[in-house]
Amino acid sequence: MPMTAAGFPSLLRDLDCIVVNYLEPDHCTSMVEVLALYPNCQIVSMEKSFMLMHSFGYDIDSHSQLQVQEGDSLSFGRHEVTFIEAPMVHWPEVMVTLDLTDGVLLRQCLRQLQGNRWQALGRRVRLGPGFLR
Repeated sequence: MPMTAAGFPSLLRDLDCIVVNYLEPDHCTSMVEVLALYPNCQIVSMEKSFMLMHSFGYDIDSHSQLQVQEGDSLSFGRHEVTFIEAPMVHWPEVMVTLDLTDGVLLRQCLRQLQGNRWQALGRRVRLGPGFLR
């Protein structure tokens, strides 16, 4: 049985990539440990997030990095996703990932959207008014 770097049995296959929709430090500190366990893992995020990772001292330079921006799409096998910027929803560089295959919005902190900011984002991704309820 394969072992993790910490000496625990690994029950998971290799992690292909991590999509970082935003990098608030108290939400992402374990990412460094995950990257240490999966040295071949690619990091997918926005330019500002990569800047913050370096600013916070995250050891990411040995990992493949894919910088995405508003409207970019990426295929994960059966799933096609697109990225939508939502800056200052909760943190300066927030983006959301929309799974175009199943219509699932990977939103993280969008519950903090209020009023016009939510309506504007909802129109951009064509979501119904009750999507977050």
